[in-house]
Order: sequence, then C-alpha cells, then structure tokens
Amino acid sequence: MKVIQVVGFKNSGKTTVSSNVITYAASKGIKTGSVKHHSHGVPDVVPGTDSDRHLKAGATLAGVEGGGIFNVSLQLEDYDFDDILRIYELIKIDVLVVEGYKEKHYPKIVCIGNQKDFSLLDSLENVQAVFLHSHLSLPPDYHLPTFTAKRQDAFELWIDSFINP
Repeated sequence: MKVIQVVGFKNSGKTTVSSNVITYAASKGIKTGSVKHHSHGVPDVVPGTDSDRHLKAGATLAGVEGGGIFNVSLQLEDYDFDDILRIYELIKIDVLVVEGYKEKHYPKIVCIGNQKDFSLLDSLENVQAVFLHSHLSLPPDYHLPTFTAKRQDAFELWIDSFINP
C-alpha cells in the first residue's frame, strides 16, 4: 500500500488537496482510502443512529452496512497509527491518503496557506511536494515540486508519477 500524507496548518487547504488526490486516483481505478487526524476533539458521529447507540452502550467497534457502504466507528483509549494502517491493508487499499499526522515519516504534500506556514518545510521530514495558496510562491532555497489550484493538471501528473513510479 502506498501512503501519501497531506499536512499543513488549519485552513491551509489540506482537505481540498486530499480530495484532489483521492478523486484523481479513484478516477484511474485505483482502490483509494483516506484517514484524517481530527485534532479538535471527538470526530463527528451522527447522534441517535443505531451505531451511535451501540457505541454509547459500550461497543469498541460499531459498523453499519447498506447500499454498498460500510461505515465503522472504533473507540479505543489510544490509537497506534501502525494499527490504523493495518486496517487499510486488510481491505487491500492501493493508495492511502493520510490527512494530518505531521510527525509520521511517510511521503508528504505540505499545504502552505500563508507566509508563516513555510516553517513547516524546515521542521518536517520526507516532504515530496508543496501545494501553495495562489498568492504565495516558494522561496528560492527550496527545490520541491510546487503546485497551486491553477495548476491542477500539473498536480495530477505529479500524483500519477508518485502513485506509479
């Protein structure tokens, strides 16, 4: 399974870039998965649903399947990222898009939303590409593939070369 992280600070475009990678890979018939690190408290669970009731009753894992969709909620005290990856490997995902988890060592696309965000390029490892808001430009001392929303075609070519080296 190939893993690509999309990282950046809040409102830097992570979800947009992640969605672009997923859309492109899925359009090529690549079995694509995603996992997002939700650092702002508990992720959304639809209140009152049967699976929500099961979780509140004490289930560690609650799933609901129908119409070709299988939603799973898993509640544990502490998640190990490698265990999360194994779940995706179990269902034979080809490409996993990871939004967040900046400290992990996987190849990264760094999203830069403002001038202060450039500090990420010095603090993160395994940066493969940069996605900038259109009013910014990459400082000349960085030599990385750089994209904006205006260069979606070039970004898709890069995604293709990353997925299929």
